[in-house]
This record gives sequence, structure tokens and C-alpha cells, in this order.
Amino acid sequence: MSNKKKLRLHGQLMVAAVAVNGAAIALVMVPSLVLGFGAITSDPLGPGPLITVAHAIVGAIAWLYGAYLSLVWRLRPATAECFKRKNLMRPVLYTWLAAAALGVGFYAYYYLI
Repeated sequence: MSNKKKLRLHGQLMVAAVAVNGAAIALVMVPSLVLGFGAITSDPLGPGPLITVAHAIVGAIAWLYGAYLSLVWRLRPATAECFKRKNLMRPVLYTWLAAAALGVGFYAYYYLI
């Protein structure tokens, strides 16, 4: 497989990942946040609310940057456009990993502890 095809496949995979993540945010995470808002405001400095708010903020940043990069790629599929924004891709990955780790922390705190 040529490098150009690998880049195109990578772009398609990232668009799909952003879309699936956006659906999970809209259908699961936002309703959960709205339903649990009282728990956050009743003890805003507790570990659970802090993890929740941090996950929401970091996750929103990661998703918005991922959506931006995916949208730019979809509107301009030339690989030159991707390389112009390559310096954003690694921070987006790290931000997404931080959001995922906070999500695991959220799950552990509320469902395992």
C-alpha cells in the first residue's frame, strides 16, 4: 500500500472516530452530565465532580480539535493540507488520551469504588 493510500485511510479512520465519538458524546455523555449536574454542584471540590469536569473540558477540547482537523481534511483531501496541520495532530492525540484516562477515572470512581 502506498504512503498516499495509507494517509487517505488514516484520514477516513479519523473522520469515523470523530463521528462515533461525537455520537457517544451527544447520546451518552451530555445526558449523563445533565442528569448528574446536581451531584457536581452539591460537592464541586469532591473527587468525583473534579474528575467529571476535567473529563468534560479536556474531552471537549480533544473532540473539537479532532473535528476541526477531520473537517479540514474532508473539505481539502489533498495531503498537502494535512501536512500544514501536522503540528496539531500530536497535541490532539495527547489531549484525547488524557480525556480517555479521565473517562476511565470517572468510570472507576462512580462504578467501581
